[in-house]
Amino acid sequence: MNTGGSARGKISIYDVAFIAGAMICVGLLAYKAFFSLGYDDESEIILNSLRFVRGDRMLVDDWHVSQLSSFFLYPFILAYHKLTGSAEGIVLFSRVVYVFVKTFVSAAAYITLRPYKKGAVAASLLFLIHEPVWTSLTIYYNTGLLLAGECLSLLLFSLDSGRARLKTYLIGVCCALCVVASPYTAVLFAGYTAAVTAAAVKGRIKKARGADGGKAAGFSLLTAKSWLTVSAGIATVALVFFAYLMRSNSFGEIVKNLPMVFYDDEYTAGVLSGFADLPVNMKRYLLHVASVIPVWASAAGAAVLIAAAVDRGRVRRRIVYIVPMFAVCLFGVVYPYASGDGAAGDRRYESLIFAAFGVLCYMLTVGRNKRVFRFLFVPGALMTILRTLESDIFFASGAMIAPVALTGAALMIADCFREIVKNAPSRAFSRCAAVFAALFFAVQFCYRFDNLRSPASFVEYEYGDSVTAGKMSERLGRGPMKGLFTARWTARMYCSALDDLDLIASRCDGPVMVPDEVCWIYMYLDDMPMGSYSGYIVAENWVEFDSVKMRRYYERHPERYPSVIYIPYFTANYERKNPALREVVDSIRAEYPGEINKGRAGYIYYVSRGETNEE
Repeated sequence: MNTGGSARGKISIYDVAFIAGAMICVGLLAYKAFFSLGYDDESEIILNSLRFVRGDRMLVDDWHVSQLSSFFLYPFILAYHKLTGSAEGIVLFSRVVYVFVKTFVSAAAYITLRPYKKGAVAASLLFLIHEPVWTSLTIYYNTGLLLAGECLSLLLFSLDSGRARLKTYLIGVCCALCVVASPYTAVLFAGYTAAVTAAAVKGRIKKARGADGGKAAGFSLLTAKSWLTVSAGIATVALVFFAYLMRSNSFGEIVKNLPMVFYDDEYTAGVLSGFADLPVNMKRYLLHVASVIPVWASAAGAAVLIAAAVDRGRVRRRIVYIVPMFAVCLFGVVYPYASGDGAAGDRRYESLIFAAFGVLCYMLTVGRNKRVFRFLFVPGALMTILRTLESDIFFASGAMIAPVALTGAALMIADCFREIVKNAPSRAFSRCAAVFAALFFAVQFCYRFDNLRSPASFVEYEYGDSVTAGKMSERLGRGPMKGLFTARWTARMYCSALDDLDLIASRCDGPVMVPDEVCWIYMYLDDMPMGSYSGYIVAENWVEFDSVKMRRYYERHPERYPSVIYIPYFTANYERKNPALREVVDSIRAEYPGEINKGRAGYIYYVSRGETNEE
């Protein structure tokens, strides 16, 4: 372990390396931000904040639980809307905000870990560049947990370096932000509370027996005073969140509408029953992993870890464990490219192998840095596990939080190889070990560079633009997607849809509803209220038209009954030749009286004012 660093204020070669690497990484992130439209999740995330900026009431006018994550992006969207007065170009703006905030957190990571020199450069840059291929480049529950979790780990790690009381307060702030992003992470604070209680009981028992029950040297989080300071940080965020929630609401309205927010929702179903369904969910998850990474590769990695754990002489035989685990890591990186099946969406599992390699290196290190393991690796690993259990898409969500743990894993790997090089029996062996370590990190960086270099893999899942970046040559000149590049056909349909929306706005000013996840349509219609309990309505639900939640919404909000329904046929759900499109149109006709016109990119259904059709 090497914790010696450059003198404060003196620029070292490692500072230059970090700055140069960060510039390259930020350039790639910014490059990625300019490509493809923000369909589906990204539009929903931005819309959640935008609709509250426009005056809608949280938990009253919106009945989708994902609105809670709007807390992260709201200040930025509010400032943008105040400056521009519209949602023009708002998707590109939100992506730029995310790149800026993540760069700031990465720089904070490097400054905190600076004494580790090469390890600090590798860990902070890997955090900055790690982007699962389908991640939306905006701040929401997954990326919010990623950023808050990284800050939490860094604060825990740096408690002994001064300003402990302030950092303890900020730990509470980060804990609260993590819970806002992922309610399951409240388990971490509950565990901390239990640890403080146990420490207090243990201290009293020692004192009663006449043993030394005084304060331990240095600062400790396991005291009542520290617990109160952490709680003060949590309370600060809770008060701000409560003010955000109540700025245009009454408590009675929230209580009245809250049950419907959690009624038959795809997100809350996982949150409320996640632990009850854990055995079934874990079986599905393991089968998914096995379908992406061959069973033999996963088994080989697990076997190496178990063998190293039970081998008391493992340090003397480090190379016996490192080489096969490196081979498994290399395979985990190469296999998705070689398989050609689901390569874009399933590269996320490589982070599991990276973390496993970090744990192995920690076990094989004589001078183990327990602070790195406890405060940088363990919190991130726990958050990744909790987010995986909470999400209905399992590790697809957890992989977005994995970089918090990988920061610690990178330092543990660097410590192990530094020790191997230092204690090498010969100069040749020392050089081989150094080259081996450099090769490992080079593979990791190349893997992550490829995810950013080729936006095609990123946009195919999230945005449907399954073309290379070179073919995204059309730059959009208006609307929420202004400034973004996309394919020619996509740009034509987008502009045609905007023409349809202009026609709708000229004919009526009442609420509009879109039975699809194309939330950017609501962003464009700045002066027209939403005629739905959420901007994110899963399209397939409309075929059977289970409208219990929608009916109740209109009963409590009759002013939201739509004047017009726009049914796009340029999305994956409603392609023009898709039979589901006709079924959805028929279902809406059966529910809402009115007349239908064919627009340039969708059906425009003008609804007659009155009650819905009922038998």
